[in-house]
Amino acid sequence: MKRRSILPPVTLALAVAVLVLGISRSQGAGFRPRSGLVTGEIQQVGGAQVSTFANVSAAGEVLEAGLILPFAVVNNPPTDGTGPAGAFAVLAFPEAVQNTTFFNHAEVHWEPYGHPPIRYFAPHLDFHFYNQTVDQVLQVGSFDPSQPLGDHIPYGYLYPGPQASVPQMGVHAMPFADVLANTPFTGPTMLAGYYGGRMTFVEPMVPQVFLQRRRTFQLPVPLPPVLGISTRFPTRFVATADRRRAAFVMTFSGFVQVSR
Repeated sequence: MKRRSILPPVTLALAVAVLVLGISRSQGAGFRPRSGLVTGEIQQVGGAQVSTFANVSAAGEVLEAGLILPFAVVNNPPTDGTGPAGAFAVLAFPEAVQNTTFFNHAEVHWEPYGHPPIRYFAPHLDFHFYNQTVDQVLQVGSFDPSQPLGDHIPYGYLYPGPQASVPQMGVHAMPFADVLANTPFTGPTMLAGYYGGRMTFVEPMVPQVFLQRRRTFQLPVPLPPVLGISTRFPTRFVATADRRRAAFVMTFSGFVQVSR
């Protein structure tokens, strides 16, 4: 036998609404009690939603942080971005990510013709995951004022020099394999960005034609012997082609404490 509510229907509905509202306010925007997923900033790009996210444990530890990029944006990226250095998407990470990990925000750039060196002369998307704030990125000039020491460069990477700084980005340190290649790339690669003598971003760089195949891929995350700051840094990057969402879910995980 079904037990009837002792409250009238309208009163019961109001009570439920108040309870739900109270939970959402106490837990914070984007709280998902079952999964621990927290949504960061959401931006409309060509009718699709690009967003950042985090997976946070019950103890408040960031387990994953990343970016969701719809397939529709991969196929038709905007050519007139208004963010730093022409980024068409600029999205803050959730506060838990900003306060406890290397990441502050993400930027997405479209390079329809590619750019030097020869390896990167292919239409591609750049995914900059910055340690800096947007205001700090806007102040980056065409010359790196402090060249990083050797132990600040990841093994297997080349820092091309302070004169190679891209305004509103920084200096891009590249894997030696990319530096030595004499043909445009056809698959993803991972760069490390610098300004002011230390690493300021990590950057998956992926040809558009590769992304259009909608295949999951992963890349190593470059960590130098000396990072230059104390923070939690990721050790794994996976871009999952999620056909249900019709989007790539780009996820950094395996965070470890770095003390210097």
